[in-house]
Amino acid sequence: MRRATAGETGDLGWEPLIRRRRRAGILVALADAAALCGGAAPAPAAPVRTAGLACVDARAVAALKRDPAGTFPRLARTCAPQVRRRLGPAFATVSPGARTFALAAVAAHRMSAYGPSTVFDLPSLAALPALDCGGYAALAWHLARVAGADVRHARIVGWDGGPVGNHAQLAYLEPGSELVLDPTVGLVARASLAQLLAGAPVSVEHLVQVARPATPDPLAELRDMVTSTLHLGQFGPGSLIYEHPHPPGQGAAHAQAVARLEAPPVTVRLRAIPMLRPRT
Repeated sequence: MRRATAGETGDLGWEPLIRRRRRAGILVALADAAALCGGAAPAPAAPVRTAGLACVDARAVAALKRDPAGTFPRLARTCAPQVRRRLGPAFATVSPGARTFALAAVAAHRMSAYGPSTVFDLPSLAALPALDCGGYAALAWHLARVAGADVRHARIVGWDGGPVGNHAQLAYLEPGSELVLDPTVGLVARASLAQLLAGAPVSVEHLVQVARPATPDPLAELRDMVTSTLHLGQFGPGSLIYEHPHPPGQGAAHAQAVARLEAPPVTVRLRAIPMLRPRT
């Protein structure tokens, strides 16, 4: 299947996704979560390791809701050692930027319940009580951006077809540190987008449920479908409907972030101060 381009589909190619949802009437209650960003029959769950992050607690979430741009950079610094430990040995060699994106996915998952959303700027996303899969991916992208992570390696990707159906995720493409992040269900996979498109399976050692599911878990069915589809290599090129460097309407935020990353380092020249000889 040929990928849709921005020129064919409007701002960043998200329009077909929205139109399909509207045509299908997929604005449902939280209990029907799998239908909103999924829609296929339940899949058997892959045996995924669960490793929650205690640093993303209720107090941190409340602060993120109030001031995401000011709070997340501080959270990224304080949580960095815990993120490294909790991701485990299979993720030990990924870059700090990759770990920042993984933390952003967990924080986005914790910040909102699941439901319909139509905004993509950071303040609006943080304030909403519920997000759909595209909203979760956009929020994670923004959080990593404000923490200074390299957004040039990030892609927001959309799928339609296969076991998961209509769904959005965040891919991190830095060579040697590739991740596939699903903030909707709080899942981190050490896998590349190219691996998914090739239909290659992701081993269970490279799948981590970093956000602990709620009890009861309204996203259990969708979470099982996503983890099993990754584990069995059932994403593929025929399911990809878009791959974009930033959320819809956020080109200016992306350009500013890239400009900061590409700016030459500031050098400070210090003038030598002559030493005074002590009096004898």
